[in-house]
Amino acid sequence: MEHKLKIEDFFEDEIVSQDVELTKLQKNEENFVAKKITEEINHFINNKEHRYEILDQNDDFFNIIPKTKLELAINKAINKPIETKEEKNRRLIFKSNFDMKRRKINRIKSKSYRKAKRNQKKEQNVGDEEKLNIDTSFIEQEDVEELDEIDDKSDAPVFSFNNAINNQQQEIVKNVFSENLEENEEEFAKEKIETINNEVPKTIETILPGWGDWAGPGLEIKKHSLIQL
Repeated sequence: MEHKLKIEDFFEDEIVSQDVELTKLQKNEENFVAKKITEEINHFINNKEHRYEILDQNDDFFNIIPKTKLELAINKAINKPIETKEEKNRRLIFKSNFDMKRRKINRIKSKSYRKAKRNQKKEQNVGDEEKLNIDTSFIEQEDVEELDEIDDKSDAPVFSFNNAINNQQQEIVKNVFSENLEENEEEFAKEKIETINNEVPKTIETILPGWGDWAGPGLEIKKHSLIQL
């Protein structure tokens, strides 16, 4: 009898082949994972001694770059440079000046300080006005004194001599200049009279002509007496 092939026979062979392949893949995966684990363990064991040597050689606290805030703060505190005495003094002076300016700014912002400043400015303006008045009066007094001195000196002779010079020389000088002084005085008097005469207004009387009378300047006016009855 011939064996007849059925469709089911094909499916059974395919299922068996799939099961075989799955078992192979599982075994391969297990082997791969186990191999990777063993490699990592061996790498860790081998690098352990080397890592301790690096920590012993470096004096820094961190052998990695700090990233978090805590790590950055610790790294800054450890690696902080040593401050010298001069740098410390400069830092303290700067801090004191900064605090002083800040207090001054706060005081200026306050209302009481602004009010006191305005009152001080008013008092200063009043003081300046009083000082100006005193200065002007003092200047006027000095001008009067200088004018008095000039008037006093105008009466003095043109030339003055020390006591060491002989009186005869003074008389000679006075005699030489006396004629010129007299002539100048006469000329000044004449000019003064002329200017006065020119400036004085002249009165001209004009009267209407009458019967048998002369009209014009130089006319004599006759006053008639009133006859009372």
